[in-house]
Amino acid sequence: MLNHEPEMKRFINQIFMLLILFPALVMAQDKEEFLHLLKNQPEGINRVATLQRLAAYYIFKPKEESADLNLAASYLKESLEISRSLNHSKGIGGAYILFYQLYREKGQAAKSMQFAEAAFKTFSDAKLYELQGDAYLAVCKNLWNSDKEINLKLELLSKAIQVFEKTSARQKIADTYRSLGDQLYYSSEFGRALSSLEKSLQLYKDIDVKEVEGVYSMISNVNNALGNIDEGVKYALLAIKTAELTGDKNRQMGVLYTRAGVQYIHMNDYTRAHEKLKKGLRFAEQYMDTLVIYQATNSIVKLLVLQKKYNQALKTLNILFRNYDTYDFHIKLSTKCNYIDIYLKKGSYVLASRYCDEILNEAKKRNANISTMQDIYQYCMLVAYAEKNYEKAQYYLDKAKDESMNFTLVDKKNQYLWQYSLDSVHGNFLSAIKNLLAYQKINDSLYNLKKSKQISELEIKYETDQKEQNIMFLSKERNLEKQKSQQAKKIRNIAFGGAGLILIIAALLYMAYQSKINMNKTLRHKQAEITDKNNSLSHLLNEKEWLLKEIHHRVKNNLQMVMSLLNSQSAYLKDKQAKSAIKDSQRRIHSMSLIHKKLYQSDNLAAIPMSSYIHEFVGYLKDSFNAGHINFKITVNEINFEVTQAVPVGLILNEAVTNSIKYAFTNKKECIVNISLLEENNICKLVIRDNGKGIPEDFETGNSNTLGMRLMQGLSGDLKGKLEIFNDNGAVIKINFARNINCRPIL
Repeated sequence: MLNHEPEMKRFINQIFMLLILFPALVMAQDKEEFLHLLKNQPEGINRVATLQRLAAYYIFKPKEESADLNLAASYLKESLEISRSLNHSKGIGGAYILFYQLYREKGQAAKSMQFAEAAFKTFSDAKLYELQGDAYLAVCKNLWNSDKEINLKLELLSKAIQVFEKTSARQKIADTYRSLGDQLYYSSEFGRALSSLEKSLQLYKDIDVKEVEGVYSMISNVNNALGNIDEGVKYALLAIKTAELTGDKNRQMGVLYTRAGVQYIHMNDYTRAHEKLKKGLRFAEQYMDTLVIYQATNSIVKLLVLQKKYNQALKTLNILFRNYDTYDFHIKLSTKCNYIDIYLKKGSYVLASRYCDEILNEAKKRNANISTMQDIYQYCMLVAYAEKNYEKAQYYLDKAKDESMNFTLVDKKNQYLWQYSLDSVHGNFLSAIKNLLAYQKINDSLYNLKKSKQISELEIKYETDQKEQNIMFLSKERNLEKQKSQQAKKIRNIAFGGAGLILIIAALLYMAYQSKINMNKTLRHKQAEITDKNNSLSHLLNEKEWLLKEIHHRVKNNLQMVMSLLNSQSAYLKDKQAKSAIKDSQRRIHSMSLIHKKLYQSDNLAAIPMSSYIHEFVGYLKDSFNAGHINFKITVNEINFEVTQAVPVGLILNEAVTNSIKYAFTNKKECIVNISLLEENNICKLVIRDNGKGIPEDFETGNSNTLGMRLMQGLSGDLKGKLEIFNDNGAVIKINFARNINCRPIL
């Protein structure tokens, strides 16, 4: 019996490998060979192994029938009886785990779990901890990610880690932490998921496992869910780099490139996002991995929607559903939701509503998971809001909140914003402001988390530098004391050579030495005072800079709140002229709000970088007027303006560009607005030019009574500049003014 122990151990390990990783490989074994062996085998461990191999053959047989499972059960009963007679724990546990799989195939989940528990207890009582951990993993492999079974999966994975830690199987511990992190991410427990994945990564490094691209990829996803976008991109790129370095260019590369593309979408880097997603799709198509094909195409469609390429997005979706199908109906439903988004953006609310009803009915019919239902309800809410069916929109938003057990900060932020919009429509302004403030708080927290992390890193670097300086200072002091000791020794030796003269010299040296000590003490005292004053001044300067940033931040928030209140008010106005006046006021306020935003996000609190400001503000005006048909050409030097000059320039720019968008183009195919801000010899020239119909022939700048013209004239005076308005193949507005030279340059 002892001679066959290694053989039985190898077989039990094979059973678990088949159950966990490759169940279909059991089919490759020769059934006839096993039957031939069984005829002449006496009762013993080898016969137990043969019986269980035959049972595994019939359990994992493709399209197995009831007779196959009954035959497998008879082989398992015989193997169990022999194992019990031999008191052989490995054989008993192996039979129980195969019985678990058998009843799982029969659809008797409760009975299958009884055998699984029996296997766990058998291995635990025999202190076969590695096999006990393998048994936990084998059961996890067969559980679905449904609300009912996912908690059981998390429990079994945690137990597997506990028993593996009693063994030397360090890679299994690492693998199981990775699986646990994956399941926690699926359950939206992102903090615990990140902790498990980091433990897995450290264990892989400790045992010198190089192929850790999968762990990096999961850490990237978790960081993205936590709002740590920079960390998400970092780990996504690490995953790809690791896979390329280890030569692991297999079907997993499709997943890695797709996840990296998604990270770049979150960073608004659409060029890199498109590049990575296309690479991911090519790998997925090469290996016919339909799940990753859906995931990559889903992200590509979302990217096209962000770029307002709606027809191309529809074409991409139609090609996907025509050429590919996938076993994962959740990703299929999520991908279908893009039709809702596209038709919503195009204003085709009837088609969007039709897809909502179709997808929602299919999701309920197939009992979709929480995450998928949340996405669908949110799309339904947006369609209902667009159709001005606000009661229905509120219903779907409430359903989305009910489905969101552990949603991300980004989900929370969006839900507060949507609730704010619905409360504003219903006239519930107190609740609307409350939700707007909650939205702003989360939005700011995502920004401040990143800033806090940067500050912590700077503090650590500063403390490290201080320690290094202290070590150098102590080393110098030790050398100085050593030199003093040698000098004193030399003086004592010379003193013995001559009586009086040496005594006099010794006295003089002693006096000089005391004077030097006193001088050093005085100098150290003065240095300490100077250092304290410098530290105090530095602290005051830092406090003032932070205070200025906070002031600009609060001013920006207050202006945003004014804009939101104006927007809420406009919803109740029926007069078009009044609504237009409110919209004009909102744009003017936004031009000032953007300046304060640039100030508090910049390290230079005295000046605004006009290049980035003008690009961002013109983009806002283009979106505000839905002016996608107009081509804006912007040429701006790298110039810094003080707030006193930036505000008038921003307001003038708002009036001029708004005038061009609203009045310049009538049935013109090629609409162009040129904006330039150039500086030469400290003289700035702001020019806004369009190729529209131009200004009326009888127009005179001084005689115009419009608010916009009066604003531009007054603001030009504030800049001490000269305002010119004339026709040159369209309207031209030009202002020359001197720039204040007190601004610090852009670093």
